[in-house]
Amino acid sequence: MLRTIVGIALAVVFLSACAPAPVVPTVTSIPPTPTPGTNDRSIILQRANPARTGFYNFPAMRTEPKIKWRKQFNASLTFGTPLVADGVIYTGGSDGEIYALNAQTGDLLWSGGDFEATETATAISGDVLIGGGQNNTVKALNRSNGDVLWTFHAGTFVFAPPVIVDDVVYIATYEKLYALSLDTGKQIWDAPLGSQMNFVGTPAVEGDTVYINVGPLLVALDRSNGDERWRVETPMQFFWLALGHGLVYIGNGDGYFYAYDQASGKERWKFKSDFGRDEVWAAPALAGDIVYTGSRDQYVYALNAETGEKVWSYKTTGDAVGDPVVSDGLVYLSDSNHLLPPGLRHLLALDAATGALIWTYETSSTLLTTPALGQGVIFTTITGEVIALE
Repeated sequence: MLRTIVGIALAVVFLSACAPAPVVPTVTSIPPTPTPGTNDRSIILQRANPARTGFYNFPAMRTEPKIKWRKQFNASLTFGTPLVADGVIYTGGSDGEIYALNAQTGDLLWSGGDFEATETATAISGDVLIGGGQNNTVKALNRSNGDVLWTFHAGTFVFAPPVIVDDVVYIATYEKLYALSLDTGKQIWDAPLGSQMNFVGTPAVEGDTVYINVGPLLVALDRSNGDERWRVETPMQFFWLALGHGLVYIGNGDGYFYAYDQASGKERWKFKSDFGRDEVWAAPALAGDIVYTGSRDQYVYALNAETGEKVWSYKTTGDAVGDPVVSDGLVYLSDSNHLLPPGLRHLLALDAATGALIWTYETSSTLLTTPALGQGVIFTTITGEVIALE
């Protein structure tokens, strides 16, 4: 049985235990209708890029931000971390809808998708938004109006964010990793990952290899055909991963943060702090020679990316550490990127080199998601609301 973990993404896993039995993957397709005069294939992904480094090109916000706008929805609705593209933010909701909001005003432009539940399972390529959900489907939506362009039935729930590289969409479930055509949704290949319901990480790509973790399994696959190159299995489950310096960085339920060789899967180093009694479940962020992560021991850590030696640590005030993102010398993170009893939640900005606190934004909610950076604004969500900070 999956270890009990409360969180936005994991909530989808547990709810999915009641989902219908898996079906054989099929695809239905409607030819996309491109916006006239555009062939935009720019990619916008959760965690910034295919390597999932969480590293952005965003000017440092060194003074405490103020609310630019906040958009209220159903008080019990939870949202995932938004994506920002061309003056629009897109965020999935626990009601199964994807919401498109004007980034300057917060006005709702459209909502749609009908995924039963979806929060962070989104990715953008040009005029197309890819989403996945608890109803076992992956859909390509027209980014301007939410119309469905194609639908792929994955056989079981999809909550991990897709990755898009070279017009191929990689979709992870606990059973398989799928490679789909971005244009049509047709399956190119699939690779078996397991057969039992388990936590599914975020697929990441570097070079000709795609990396994915499911439960206690971390696996590297040939990106062209899905052939397995290596696998690592541990007694406890893995969480989120990031790629860089020829390494796979990933936290584990045993309280260690690991670095594995991308080519061979061999362990290069592992880190466990004096405080590290709990799962290292925050997604890593990588900037230069420093990798940042957080643990359920309430600490966020900066580690030497080559050796794993601790550079600094910072104790948060919440019960969990959110996924850090880095840009222009600052680390931004939430101290509660997971569903918890209502209370004070904090968005923090730390100096990336020293760990010194630059500012704190405080709000009250059951969660405060990992921020999205774009348009000179920090976008985040709490229960029932989307917030823009400037």
